[in-house]
Amino acid sequence: MRSGGLIRSLKPHIRVRVSIIGLLCPLLFGSCWDPQAAATVHIVGHGGLGTGAGLLMDTPASLRGALDLGADGIEMDVQMTRDGELVVFHDMHLGVLTSCTGRINDLTWDQLEPCRYGTLEPGSRIMRLADLKAVLADRKATEIVLDVKLMTSGDWSTYLDELATNLAGIIAANGWTERVRVECRIPEFLEVLGGKGEVKRSLYCDDLNEGAITAERLGLQGLTLNQRNVTREEVRSARAKGLHVSLFGVDGRISLALALRKNPDALQVDELPAILRMLENSGP
Repeated sequence: MRSGGLIRSLKPHIRVRVSIIGLLCPLLFGSCWDPQAAATVHIVGHGGLGTGAGLLMDTPASLRGALDLGADGIEMDVQMTRDGELVVFHDMHLGVLTSCTGRINDLTWDQLEPCRYGTLEPGSRIMRLADLKAVLADRKATEIVLDVKLMTSGDWSTYLDELATNLAGIIAANGWTERVRVECRIPEFLEVLGGKGEVKRSLYCDDLNEGAITAERLGLQGLTLNQRNVTREEVRSARAKGLHVSLFGVDGRISLALALRKNPDALQVDELPAILRMLENSGP
């Protein structure tokens, strides 16, 4: 949701207060966040450059663009084809963005490879996760976040095991153990993945306190959630337990200020070029 939509969704008295904050912060202080917090938080591009940057998310051009701008990391969505190939694609249905129809897991890679994006980057292809190494080249992204999306019409347990095995294999083969963080909404998958080798795992959740309980039970390393759904104290408590906290829902000055005040480890941001400019212009 864009920041304007967020403001409209608030109750009237809160909306007025947030609007005033949004006006006064840049006028009086230049920013509404602690410069130290801004300097230490990792800025991760959502799908690369994020929404609103003129490129599709999860494409090589968008991912390279984020790294070229100096983002600390890049986030991308991962799904598995019917024959076990891991691909980088956001939507559950191919027809939303490409010339093909159906779901990723219904097709083999050979069937998927001819699919082409139809908007913003017409003619470009869906990227395999194995091709990420070429995108990274010699760039040193601090963090690579893989948001695993699960959908299959086959046997669930077999699907989870194959996906976890293939994902852990790619991470290990490329020496990405320290750079990659895998996040998913389904605890069962994260549990299976934990048995495949050394992989940093984060639960994508809606409630931090409930998520922290699950993380402790499964031995997870982090939590990912919308910055609107968490307080500064909850973030502090989770980090004190050794959990990495990543917040998303950052796409403008107000949401950036609110998220930075909560002092997370990382922010997954949309409108990456604009967010980086805000942070640079608010420095000492």
